[in-house]
Amino acid sequence: MSDRSGSAPIPRRQVLRLLGGGLLLASVGDAITACGTGSSAVAGRGTGTAVVSVAWPKVSRLIPAAANSVVITVMNGATKLASQVVARPTTASTSTATFTNLPPGTVQITAAAFPSTDGSGVADSSGSASTTIVSNSSVNVSFTMSSTVKTLTISLVGGAASLNTGVYVQATATGVDAGGNQVLLTPSHIQWSSNSSSAGVSATGLVSGVSGGVATITATDNESGVSGTLELTVLTAAASPILTTDFINGRVSLITNMSGAGYQQFVGNSVVTAPFGPTGVALDPALNIYVADTKQHRIVKMSNINGANAAVFGTQGAGTNQFHNPQSIALDSQGRIYVADTYNNRIVRVDDLIGTNFVTFGTGGSGTGQFTNPFKVVVDTSNRIYICDALNNRIVRINDMTGAGWVSFGTLGDGTGTGQLNDPHGITVDLSNRIYIADTNNNRIVRIDDMTGTNETAYGTKFGNLLSDPWDVKADNAGFIYVSDTGNNRLLRMNDLNGTNLLTLGSFGTGANQFEAINGITTPVALSV
Repeated sequence: MSDRSGSAPIPRRQVLRLLGGGLLLASVGDAITACGTGSSAVAGRGTGTAVVSVAWPKVSRLIPAAANSVVITVMNGATKLASQVVARPTTASTSTATFTNLPPGTVQITAAAFPSTDGSGVADSSGSASTTIVSNSSVNVSFTMSSTVKTLTISLVGGAASLNTGVYVQATATGVDAGGNQVLLTPSHIQWSSNSSSAGVSATGLVSGVSGGVATITATDNESGVSGTLELTVLTAAASPILTTDFINGRVSLITNMSGAGYQQFVGNSVVTAPFGPTGVALDPALNIYVADTKQHRIVKMSNINGANAAVFGTQGAGTNQFHNPQSIALDSQGRIYVADTYNNRIVRVDDLIGTNFVTFGTGGSGTGQFTNPFKVVVDTSNRIYICDALNNRIVRINDMTGAGWVSFGTLGDGTGTGQLNDPHGITVDLSNRIYIADTNNNRIVRIDDMTGTNETAYGTKFGNLLSDPWDVKADNAGFIYVSDTGNNRLLRMNDLNGTNLLTLGSFGTGANQFEAINGITTPVALSV
């Protein structure tokens, strides 16, 4: 506001509380809290300013203990307006970041604490809250790490209070202090449990619908001793859709069962422009569809098979926000997106389709931390990452995007013997954590109990069980194994690698339930995505 003489706007005052501290000190229950302390007139007609300060407590009280920087980001919806790294100073107790030329309106300010000094690597914790930018004014926001857990609430991704059998949804525990300020807790300090066989919950809070009924999910913060509960209804699932990609026909197809019923297809729209060359496909718990569009070197997200709310991300190249012939796509329990960036010989992870926190792992080669044409990436329910390192004739498993826990199966020379693979393209993990591999050039599916190759067994030969260049394999928690039998232009489903209850669907062509190059497969009940 201003008076008629055109004086500066009347200073305003608002309160903003922003949390993001992980509780990494067992004896302390603190989190990052932000409070708006006021506003003043600024230059820059039509835009506003946010001055953000970070008050660092003594190292003995620093939460998380290893935090040496905080990345502060200003978002307007899905658009990132600005981001700065605030490093913990060696002597002073406060750091400051100023964001200018911000458009008026409500913005989301997020903070993520990192052990590095430059905001790189994996964040220890993060949080967010909204504030309002006013034209020609400045809002001051301060962060400090001082809060104690009083209550704990549990929510599922998307806010659901129910889920179908066979579906996995991530649960989140959120702490609140006595002042009503949110405290985001360290996941490793949360203990999860379920009181019913209707729903299971993993050590990381991944909830699974097992059978129809009601279950109470409990989360306990082991540092504060505070617990919270969520009553959950598990519904019996209807027929689950099966999605496939067909690179040559340029389409994603959906069916409701192995008879081919309910066939629908997506071949592109005004957002997903031609040429469309889908290979990998994945689903999130809300049944949004994610596609690796190999021809256009990009990834695609849409709300349904009709292409609603379609969005694309990526251009051709080897830099940030770029891909070169991406062949597959996957999501973890936090909704982060993984891409096998095949010709760049790396795995890419982003938080969303605007490229937030673009992280890569891998270089070209055959050593540890290297790939030669990684074709497939999947993430299991423990968020471990599996990669088909195709031209190195091996599969690789890592614990995270730093490459920690690197282990491989397969020899660098191709072959058909025990412990050997030939250009593997697909991989999946079943209920017993057994690993299935589409051993493409050996025309077979290989199953091993673990990454050492225990109990290796196989299904298919080109002239025996008639698999030809199988591209992908998917296991679900209903006990089914799906195979894209690419050279035979068909989809297979069976109960085990003996071919029990084998069903096939498809033939060569461009019509409904026909393929010219069936590639990726997924279902809502897939165990690794």
